[in-house]
Amino acid sequence: MALTKIRDTASIVCLGAFNPAIFHPSWLAARKLIQKTEEAGAELQVVSPDVAQFKIKWLQLQVLRERFTATVDTPDDSLLLRDLVVGAFRFLEHTPVTAVGLNRQIQFQVKDLAEWHHVGHVLAPKKIWRHYLKDPGLGGLSIKAPRLDKLKGEINVQVNPAPPQPKPHVVETSVNSHFDVREMGTAGAVAKLILDQWEHCMEFAAKLVGGVIEEAIKEAAPRD
Repeated sequence: MALTKIRDTASIVCLGAFNPAIFHPSWLAARKLIQKTEEAGAELQVVSPDVAQFKIKWLQLQVLRERFTATVDTPDDSLLLRDLVVGAFRFLEHTPVTAVGLNRQIQFQVKDLAEWHHVGHVLAPKKIWRHYLKDPGLGGLSIKAPRLDKLKGEINVQVNPAPPQPKPHVVETSVNSHFDVREMGTAGAVAKLILDQWEHCMEFAAKLVGGVIEEAIKEAAPRD
């Protein structure tokens, strides 16, 4: 069966000690990390010593003193996202970074309301809950697991039911490939990690959540 994806976004989130005021569209354009036309069309929300936040056609960027977040709304732009963050971190190679999250969020639309409920019943059986509650339902599921490689960190997965608007019968999923990079210590080293891991993490995330939802649909519902 082929699941219907209705939204597919990606983000890079880093923790460390950043200088938000640097992250201005003009700084990125001067280093050829975005185009001059993108600089001119940027929706600048704020750039200050404490926070920088702006949007261009394919990117949303927010930088706080302790948190860097860059997001794209389509997988077609995921390599642009990777290259921008890698390029910026190479220019800021001595910036302290302690953690990196390479993240993918996918929304799947299932066939109908019955299938939507079925996914929730399989992933979160209700038998015990029905002893104490009336009509319990899956509000959100979090799963944590060790990384499958030798790098420090973990895999965090979330599955949530989406509101019925704008589309009904939608399951929201997200996969966070978390890396503890305190031993690397700097943005320069982290840039190489992101370059090496990005495509694998994006492919792994899609395979993981797509496989889980497909198997849940096929699985017999738990007997209550």
